Amino acid sequence: MTYTEPRMVAKRPGEITRLSLSHIARGSRGAMFFQWRASRGGAELWHSGMVPHAGPDSRIFREVCALGALLPTLGEATRAPVEAEAAVLWDTEAGWALQSPGLPSTELSYREAVRQAHRVLYRHGVTADFAHPSDDLSAYGFVLVPSLYLISDADAENLRRYVEGGGTLVVSFLSGVADEHARPRTDVPVPDSPGPHAPRTDAPGTGAALAGLPAITRHRHGGGTALYLSTRLTDGAYTRLLGLEPVPVERVRRGGWLFTINHGDEEQEGTGGLRLSPGGYAVQKVQPGV
Repeated sequence: MTYTEPRMVAKRPGEITRLSLSHIARGSRGAMFFQWRASRGGAELWHSGMVPHAGPDSRIFREVCALGALLPTLGEATRAPVEAEAAVLWDTEAGWALQSPGLPSTELSYREAVRQAHRVLYRHGVTADFAHPSDDLSAYGFVLVPSLYLISDADAENLRRYVEGGGTLVVSFLSGVADEHARPRTDVPVPDSPGPHAPRTDAPGTGAALAGLPAITRHRHGGGTALYLSTRLTDGAYTRLLGLEPVPVERVRRGGWLFTINHGDEEQEGTGGLRLSPGGYAVQKVQPGV
């Protein structure tokens, strides 16, 4: 068996704290680790541990201890809500339904569609919640709907109200074509879903596969806008569609706390003129609106 990337990747200096703070900034109430001590035998002998094979006198264990001292100081932050600008819709039953046989394409993957939507937002500094189609979405500037195969009439109406109220809804292929019982809808046309030869925006040599048909459509409704993606976009095309720009640091608000994390190899500017060294971070108590 050939692996295209390592299965066990050692953490870079400071990465344990950076990743843990990123999780806490985005809603976690703490950090849990497996395992306590690296095993010297069995199937997990090369699985990382808080106490590595080198023992407690090691960089890894010192970083774990430093994180353990930091976490209790963030108790107030862990009880505060995350301030998210966007939402990615997730419906477990829709994901199950997309695993059924007999669908238009074997290339459909609900999990990958959702991962891509979140990945594009995360890499461009947009804090996002995962939400269900029935949730109140009015607080979000835009909502991404990746391949939501199943949707009830009530949830579809909820999305219409969101757009009517001024929101931006981005819906990708094969969404809303079946009801909550996985019965194909007869009141809407079933769009072509990506197959082996469907165009993938930015993919060389495939642009003419369905020439003349729209890849992206836009519809104004009430105070908002709905977009429909009939093709599978690359991350770059998805980014341009949403009008996102690269950001040098991860910055997330949780209640009155601002988490700023520099995952890069160059010094970056944080909030209020604070300079973050490569791999550095800051957790600051801030005033509303900062």
